[in-house]
Amino acid sequence: MTGSLVPALLLLALLQQEPPRDRTGPWDGDIVLLESTSGKNFRKAGKLVDGGGVPNLIRDMDGRLVATFQWFPGRSHEDFDKIAVSFSKDDGKSWSDPKAIGISGFPEKMIRPCDPTLVQLDDGRFRLYFTSDTRSKRGGNRWASPSIHSAISGDAISFRYESGERFSVEGEWVIDCAVVKLGGRWHLYSPRRQKDGIGFHAVSEDGLRFERVDDVVVKTRGSWLGCAVAIEKGIRFYGTGGWSATSPDGSSWKLDRFVRGERGVDPGVARLSNGRWLMVSTAMDKGKRKQPPSRKKKSLRIFDLDLKPIEERDLVADIPGAAVRNQFWGLGTSQVKAGEYHGLLVHTPVGNMAKFSRGESIGARQIFLLRYDDDLNFVDAKGPLSETNRDNFWCTGSVWSDGRLYVVYTSLARGYCPGPGEKSQGPRSSNLRLGIFDENFEEIETVEITQPGRGGSWPGLFQDGNRLYVSYSGGGRSHVRELILD
Repeated sequence: MTGSLVPALLLLALLQQEPPRDRTGPWDGDIVLLESTSGKNFRKAGKLVDGGGVPNLIRDMDGRLVATFQWFPGRSHEDFDKIAVSFSKDDGKSWSDPKAIGISGFPEKMIRPCDPTLVQLDDGRFRLYFTSDTRSKRGGNRWASPSIHSAISGDAISFRYESGERFSVEGEWVIDCAVVKLGGRWHLYSPRRQKDGIGFHAVSEDGLRFERVDDVVVKTRGSWLGCAVAIEKGIRFYGTGGWSATSPDGSSWKLDRFVRGERGVDPGVARLSNGRWLMVSTAMDKGKRKQPPSRKKKSLRIFDLDLKPIEERDLVADIPGAAVRNQFWGLGTSQVKAGEYHGLLVHTPVGNMAKFSRGESIGARQIFLLRYDDDLNFVDAKGPLSETNRDNFWCTGSVWSDGRLYVVYTSLARGYCPGPGEKSQGPRSSNLRLGIFDENFEEIETVEITQPGRGGSWPGLFQDGNRLYVSYSGGGRSHVRELILD
């Protein structure tokens, strides 16, 4: 028998990780409005939205201002970290409520779109350029080789994904582009990582197939993170770092002189009907840290033994003692049929429940058993199961046998995983442990699978008769250890 196969059903929990709630993040930014008569020197004119970043601004053929941005609404998990749009029909004096856009046909293998740049085509349609990447084989959301993609729309709200990449550079990150049309050519710019004043430059006849040309260069300490705007004699680029520059051809650039006032981060600029200029940019609200919305919903997919999906539902948990009562990681869990209950072994931050000398830290993690009835309704949480004077996690192997629960996990024998904003204090050393618990989930015995300091990761656990087999990786090799049950 194994601890992960439930009769008639195979359960796969896809749990969304709670955003860290005790550190600065993009949700701390606001999108502010700035005005200028010259297009060079700007002053504050108000705020567009709380909780937003990487904004873009255009004035469409109907005279509307259309602002797109990454949205971080404080009370909406569904719209959190989505691209949103807001409209103004009176030159920015008033704005519609933000609305998250939709992109039909967006590939499931792709990471969620971000860093929007909107342009309007000659036929009146809107094209949205954005950054994305292919998910890793483990399904994570970390970028490996991000590039520029696009989607098309008739109303700037409902988009359709346009297949393929618009622009990429092998071995490089291409992110947060700016796009503008000069004559019959589209120009695309993207900041080069850790290279002040240097940006990627690509050109296209149709706005879909871009070809890289020589990088653009200005002598400044800022980056090509911003927007490109068509002006009477070419293009003006507004970059991050308080600079702007003009170009007659999109390739050679001259910095604007005597630039004063405020600019913010990643500005977007459009010219108003009265000839003035309006800028949207990201400003961090110093001293007013915000919290991302609580992600209470966890997704549970249920399959039959032929791995055909049966249904999907929300998975709810309430973990007393956790730093955030509904927070736990789907990565590093295992499943077990524990008596009459379906069980999920998880690790979660527990704040000062971990007795480290430094005091409270949301970074300290402990192991809990979450129990669900046959209808997969949450019953209770048992734990922490392991010693609370160590940081314990990666409980990826578990077995229930004869009223005993066996859990293999990673434990820090020395040091701890720092919490948000903390720096690691000294070296850390870990090892693998097997915890044995009775039917009341009291620990009977702890077995050291590897010696302290010898590490080990991704442990698994399998039972065959009176033998337990612990598998794990370490030292660049895979290992199996056999244990005899009494």
